[in-house]
Amino acid sequence: MTVKRRELSVFTVAATYVGTVVGAGFATGQEILTFFTHFGLNGVYGVLLATVLLGVLGSMVLRIGHRVRAESHVAVIEEVTGPTLGRLVDWVITFFLFGGAAIMMAGSGAVFAEHWHLNRFLGTLVMAILAGGTVAMGLRGVVASISAVAPILVVMVLVVSTGSILVNGISPADLAWNRPDEAATTFWPVSALLYVSYNLLISIAVLGPLGRESQNERVLHYGGLIGGFVLGLGALFINLAVLAGLPESAAYEVPMLHLARQFPPWLQTSYSIVLWAEVYTTAVASLFGLAIRLTKPESPRYGQFVVGAAALALVASQFGFSQFVGFLFPAVGWGCLLVVGG
Repeated sequence: MTVKRRELSVFTVAATYVGTVVGAGFATGQEILTFFTHFGLNGVYGVLLATVLLGVLGSMVLRIGHRVRAESHVAVIEEVTGPTLGRLVDWVITFFLFGGAAIMMAGSGAVFAEHWHLNRFLGTLVMAILAGGTVAMGLRGVVASISAVAPILVVMVLVVSTGSILVNGISPADLAWNRPDEAATTFWPVSALLYVSYNLLISIAVLGPLGRESQNERVLHYGGLIGGFVLGLGALFINLAVLAGLPESAAYEVPMLHLARQFPPWLQTSYSIVLWAEVYTTAVASLFGLAIRLTKPESPRYGQFVVGAAALALVASQFGFSQFVGFLFPAVGWGCLLVVGG
């Protein structure tokens, strides 16, 4: 089942883009901490660089998907890198989509354990079941779930971040914070590039096929630009909030939930629920990209592939959330700089 072209708008495209990226690493603050906060003031410059790149490259992916009539990320990658190099990048992306699904499940487990005081494995299992069920509905279910939740999450991110900045303040010592040995890489511009590179991977898996569903390249262009800007805005506020909460905020797997504890219980609970929903949308995007790479949604075996991929990701998720973010994201980001460079 495909998304009807008349249903696509700039808002839907932008919200879908935001929703594929704003997941466990982003909304929890762990991803922003790893790639930006450890650089102090330079990390802020890194966020600004990443914002520009996310907008420009997101727009490009959507328009390429439209022009090549992409059914999965493969057609987009081969258009950018050529068929020979494209095969290598395809396998890197496919591996990352699997790892991304596992990371989202691990992120769900972290929310269950650290904020709701529930069993960690239960959190990963619930995520595997819900994400797998959504992906089984095809692109329509994926786009509907992602675009519906993304705007709510962005609002909550801005509310909690702004409140934390106002409560804690940002001191010269916070801006001077410099722990490059704990960051994704020791050079902040490269860290920003890696951040854009790996985020683009999950996005390609959804935005490529989404571009195929539109008759209007202008909608795709502006949807990509706006989506990139919103992502950058959210990343900037999270980065400033985590900076304001140093050094305590750097010690948590879910820094944003730690910061939310400064506020009334209803706001803490609201943020944790919406955050978990965004973990869900990115798990959906990852599983969907993996499934349509292995088989077509109309295939009788599509459901079997979805169930199998979700089960394997569930097993891999037991490795741990922060460990995944700190190792897998930078590693795959290096490999997929080939796409960004192309």
